[in-house]
Amino acid sequence: MTRWFLAIALAVWPAVAIPSSWKGTQVSIAVTAPWPPYQFRAQNGDIVGLEVDLLNTVCARLEVTCQWHETSFATLFDQVANGRFDVGASGLGWTSSRAKKVIMSCPYNPSQRQQHAGFFARDPDLPMNTSRLAVAAGLLAEAALIRDGLNFTPFADEDSALLAVLDGHADVFVGAYGYVQSHASALLPNQLGQLALDGGGTSFALNPNRPDLASAIEETLVMMSQDGTLERLLRSWIGPGSEHPMKACIQTPLTS
Repeated sequence: MTRWFLAIALAVWPAVAIPSSWKGTQVSIAVTAPWPPYQFRAQNGDIVGLEVDLLNTVCARLEVTCQWHETSFATLFDQVANGRFDVGASGLGWTSSRAKKVIMSCPYNPSQRQQHAGFFARDPDLPMNTSRLAVAAGLLAEAALIRDGLNFTPFADEDSALLAVLDGHADVFVGAYGYVQSHASALLPNQLGQLALDGGGTSFALNPNRPDLASAIEETLVMMSQDGTLERLLRSWIGPGSEHPMKACIQTPLTS
């Protein structure tokens, strides 16, 4: 996001009222880059992407500093739940099970259409009813496989699940199109089918030990939706965003 756009957004639109003790403090944000377009490393090594722009804008409006960290998806929710990180960002789908572990923001980009994962393999003629499926534990794809009663082997992360297929320990990788396109499009060129995912849109995982910060982050995102900043960022990274403005669902008042 350009500096002039950020400067205009901050100058024109009101900020959330925040405790004075927050000013200049750090908000720790965990990402699982690469996960384009949400976050990934640019050629110069910087972490960039849609959620980087979103949260940098949130931090600027709250007068705090974003502190970025990389972690594995397998440990992301646990690390937010235990307070190691204040925010988890990885294009996370909102689900009720995740909301029981951490504070999940209301989706900043609510799902307006059915989302899918894919079944990817080397062999285009594999029979799905007998194929060995590999999936990363904790993803929406794993929950959908359980829902549909399909047999599979869970792995610690997507890289491990992909490696299992490439090494011949599994037949089919189940996961997101974006991951396969960026990691293994030439190695797993055949998509055998789609898997409908359950999720309420793209959200952030927020530290349950800091409900006042979680509320302030969500309120700021709602303001960004109302003033057009959110829509402009969505369009710049992934095309048109939601037709409906984001609404707040964290009901925690700020404390001074």
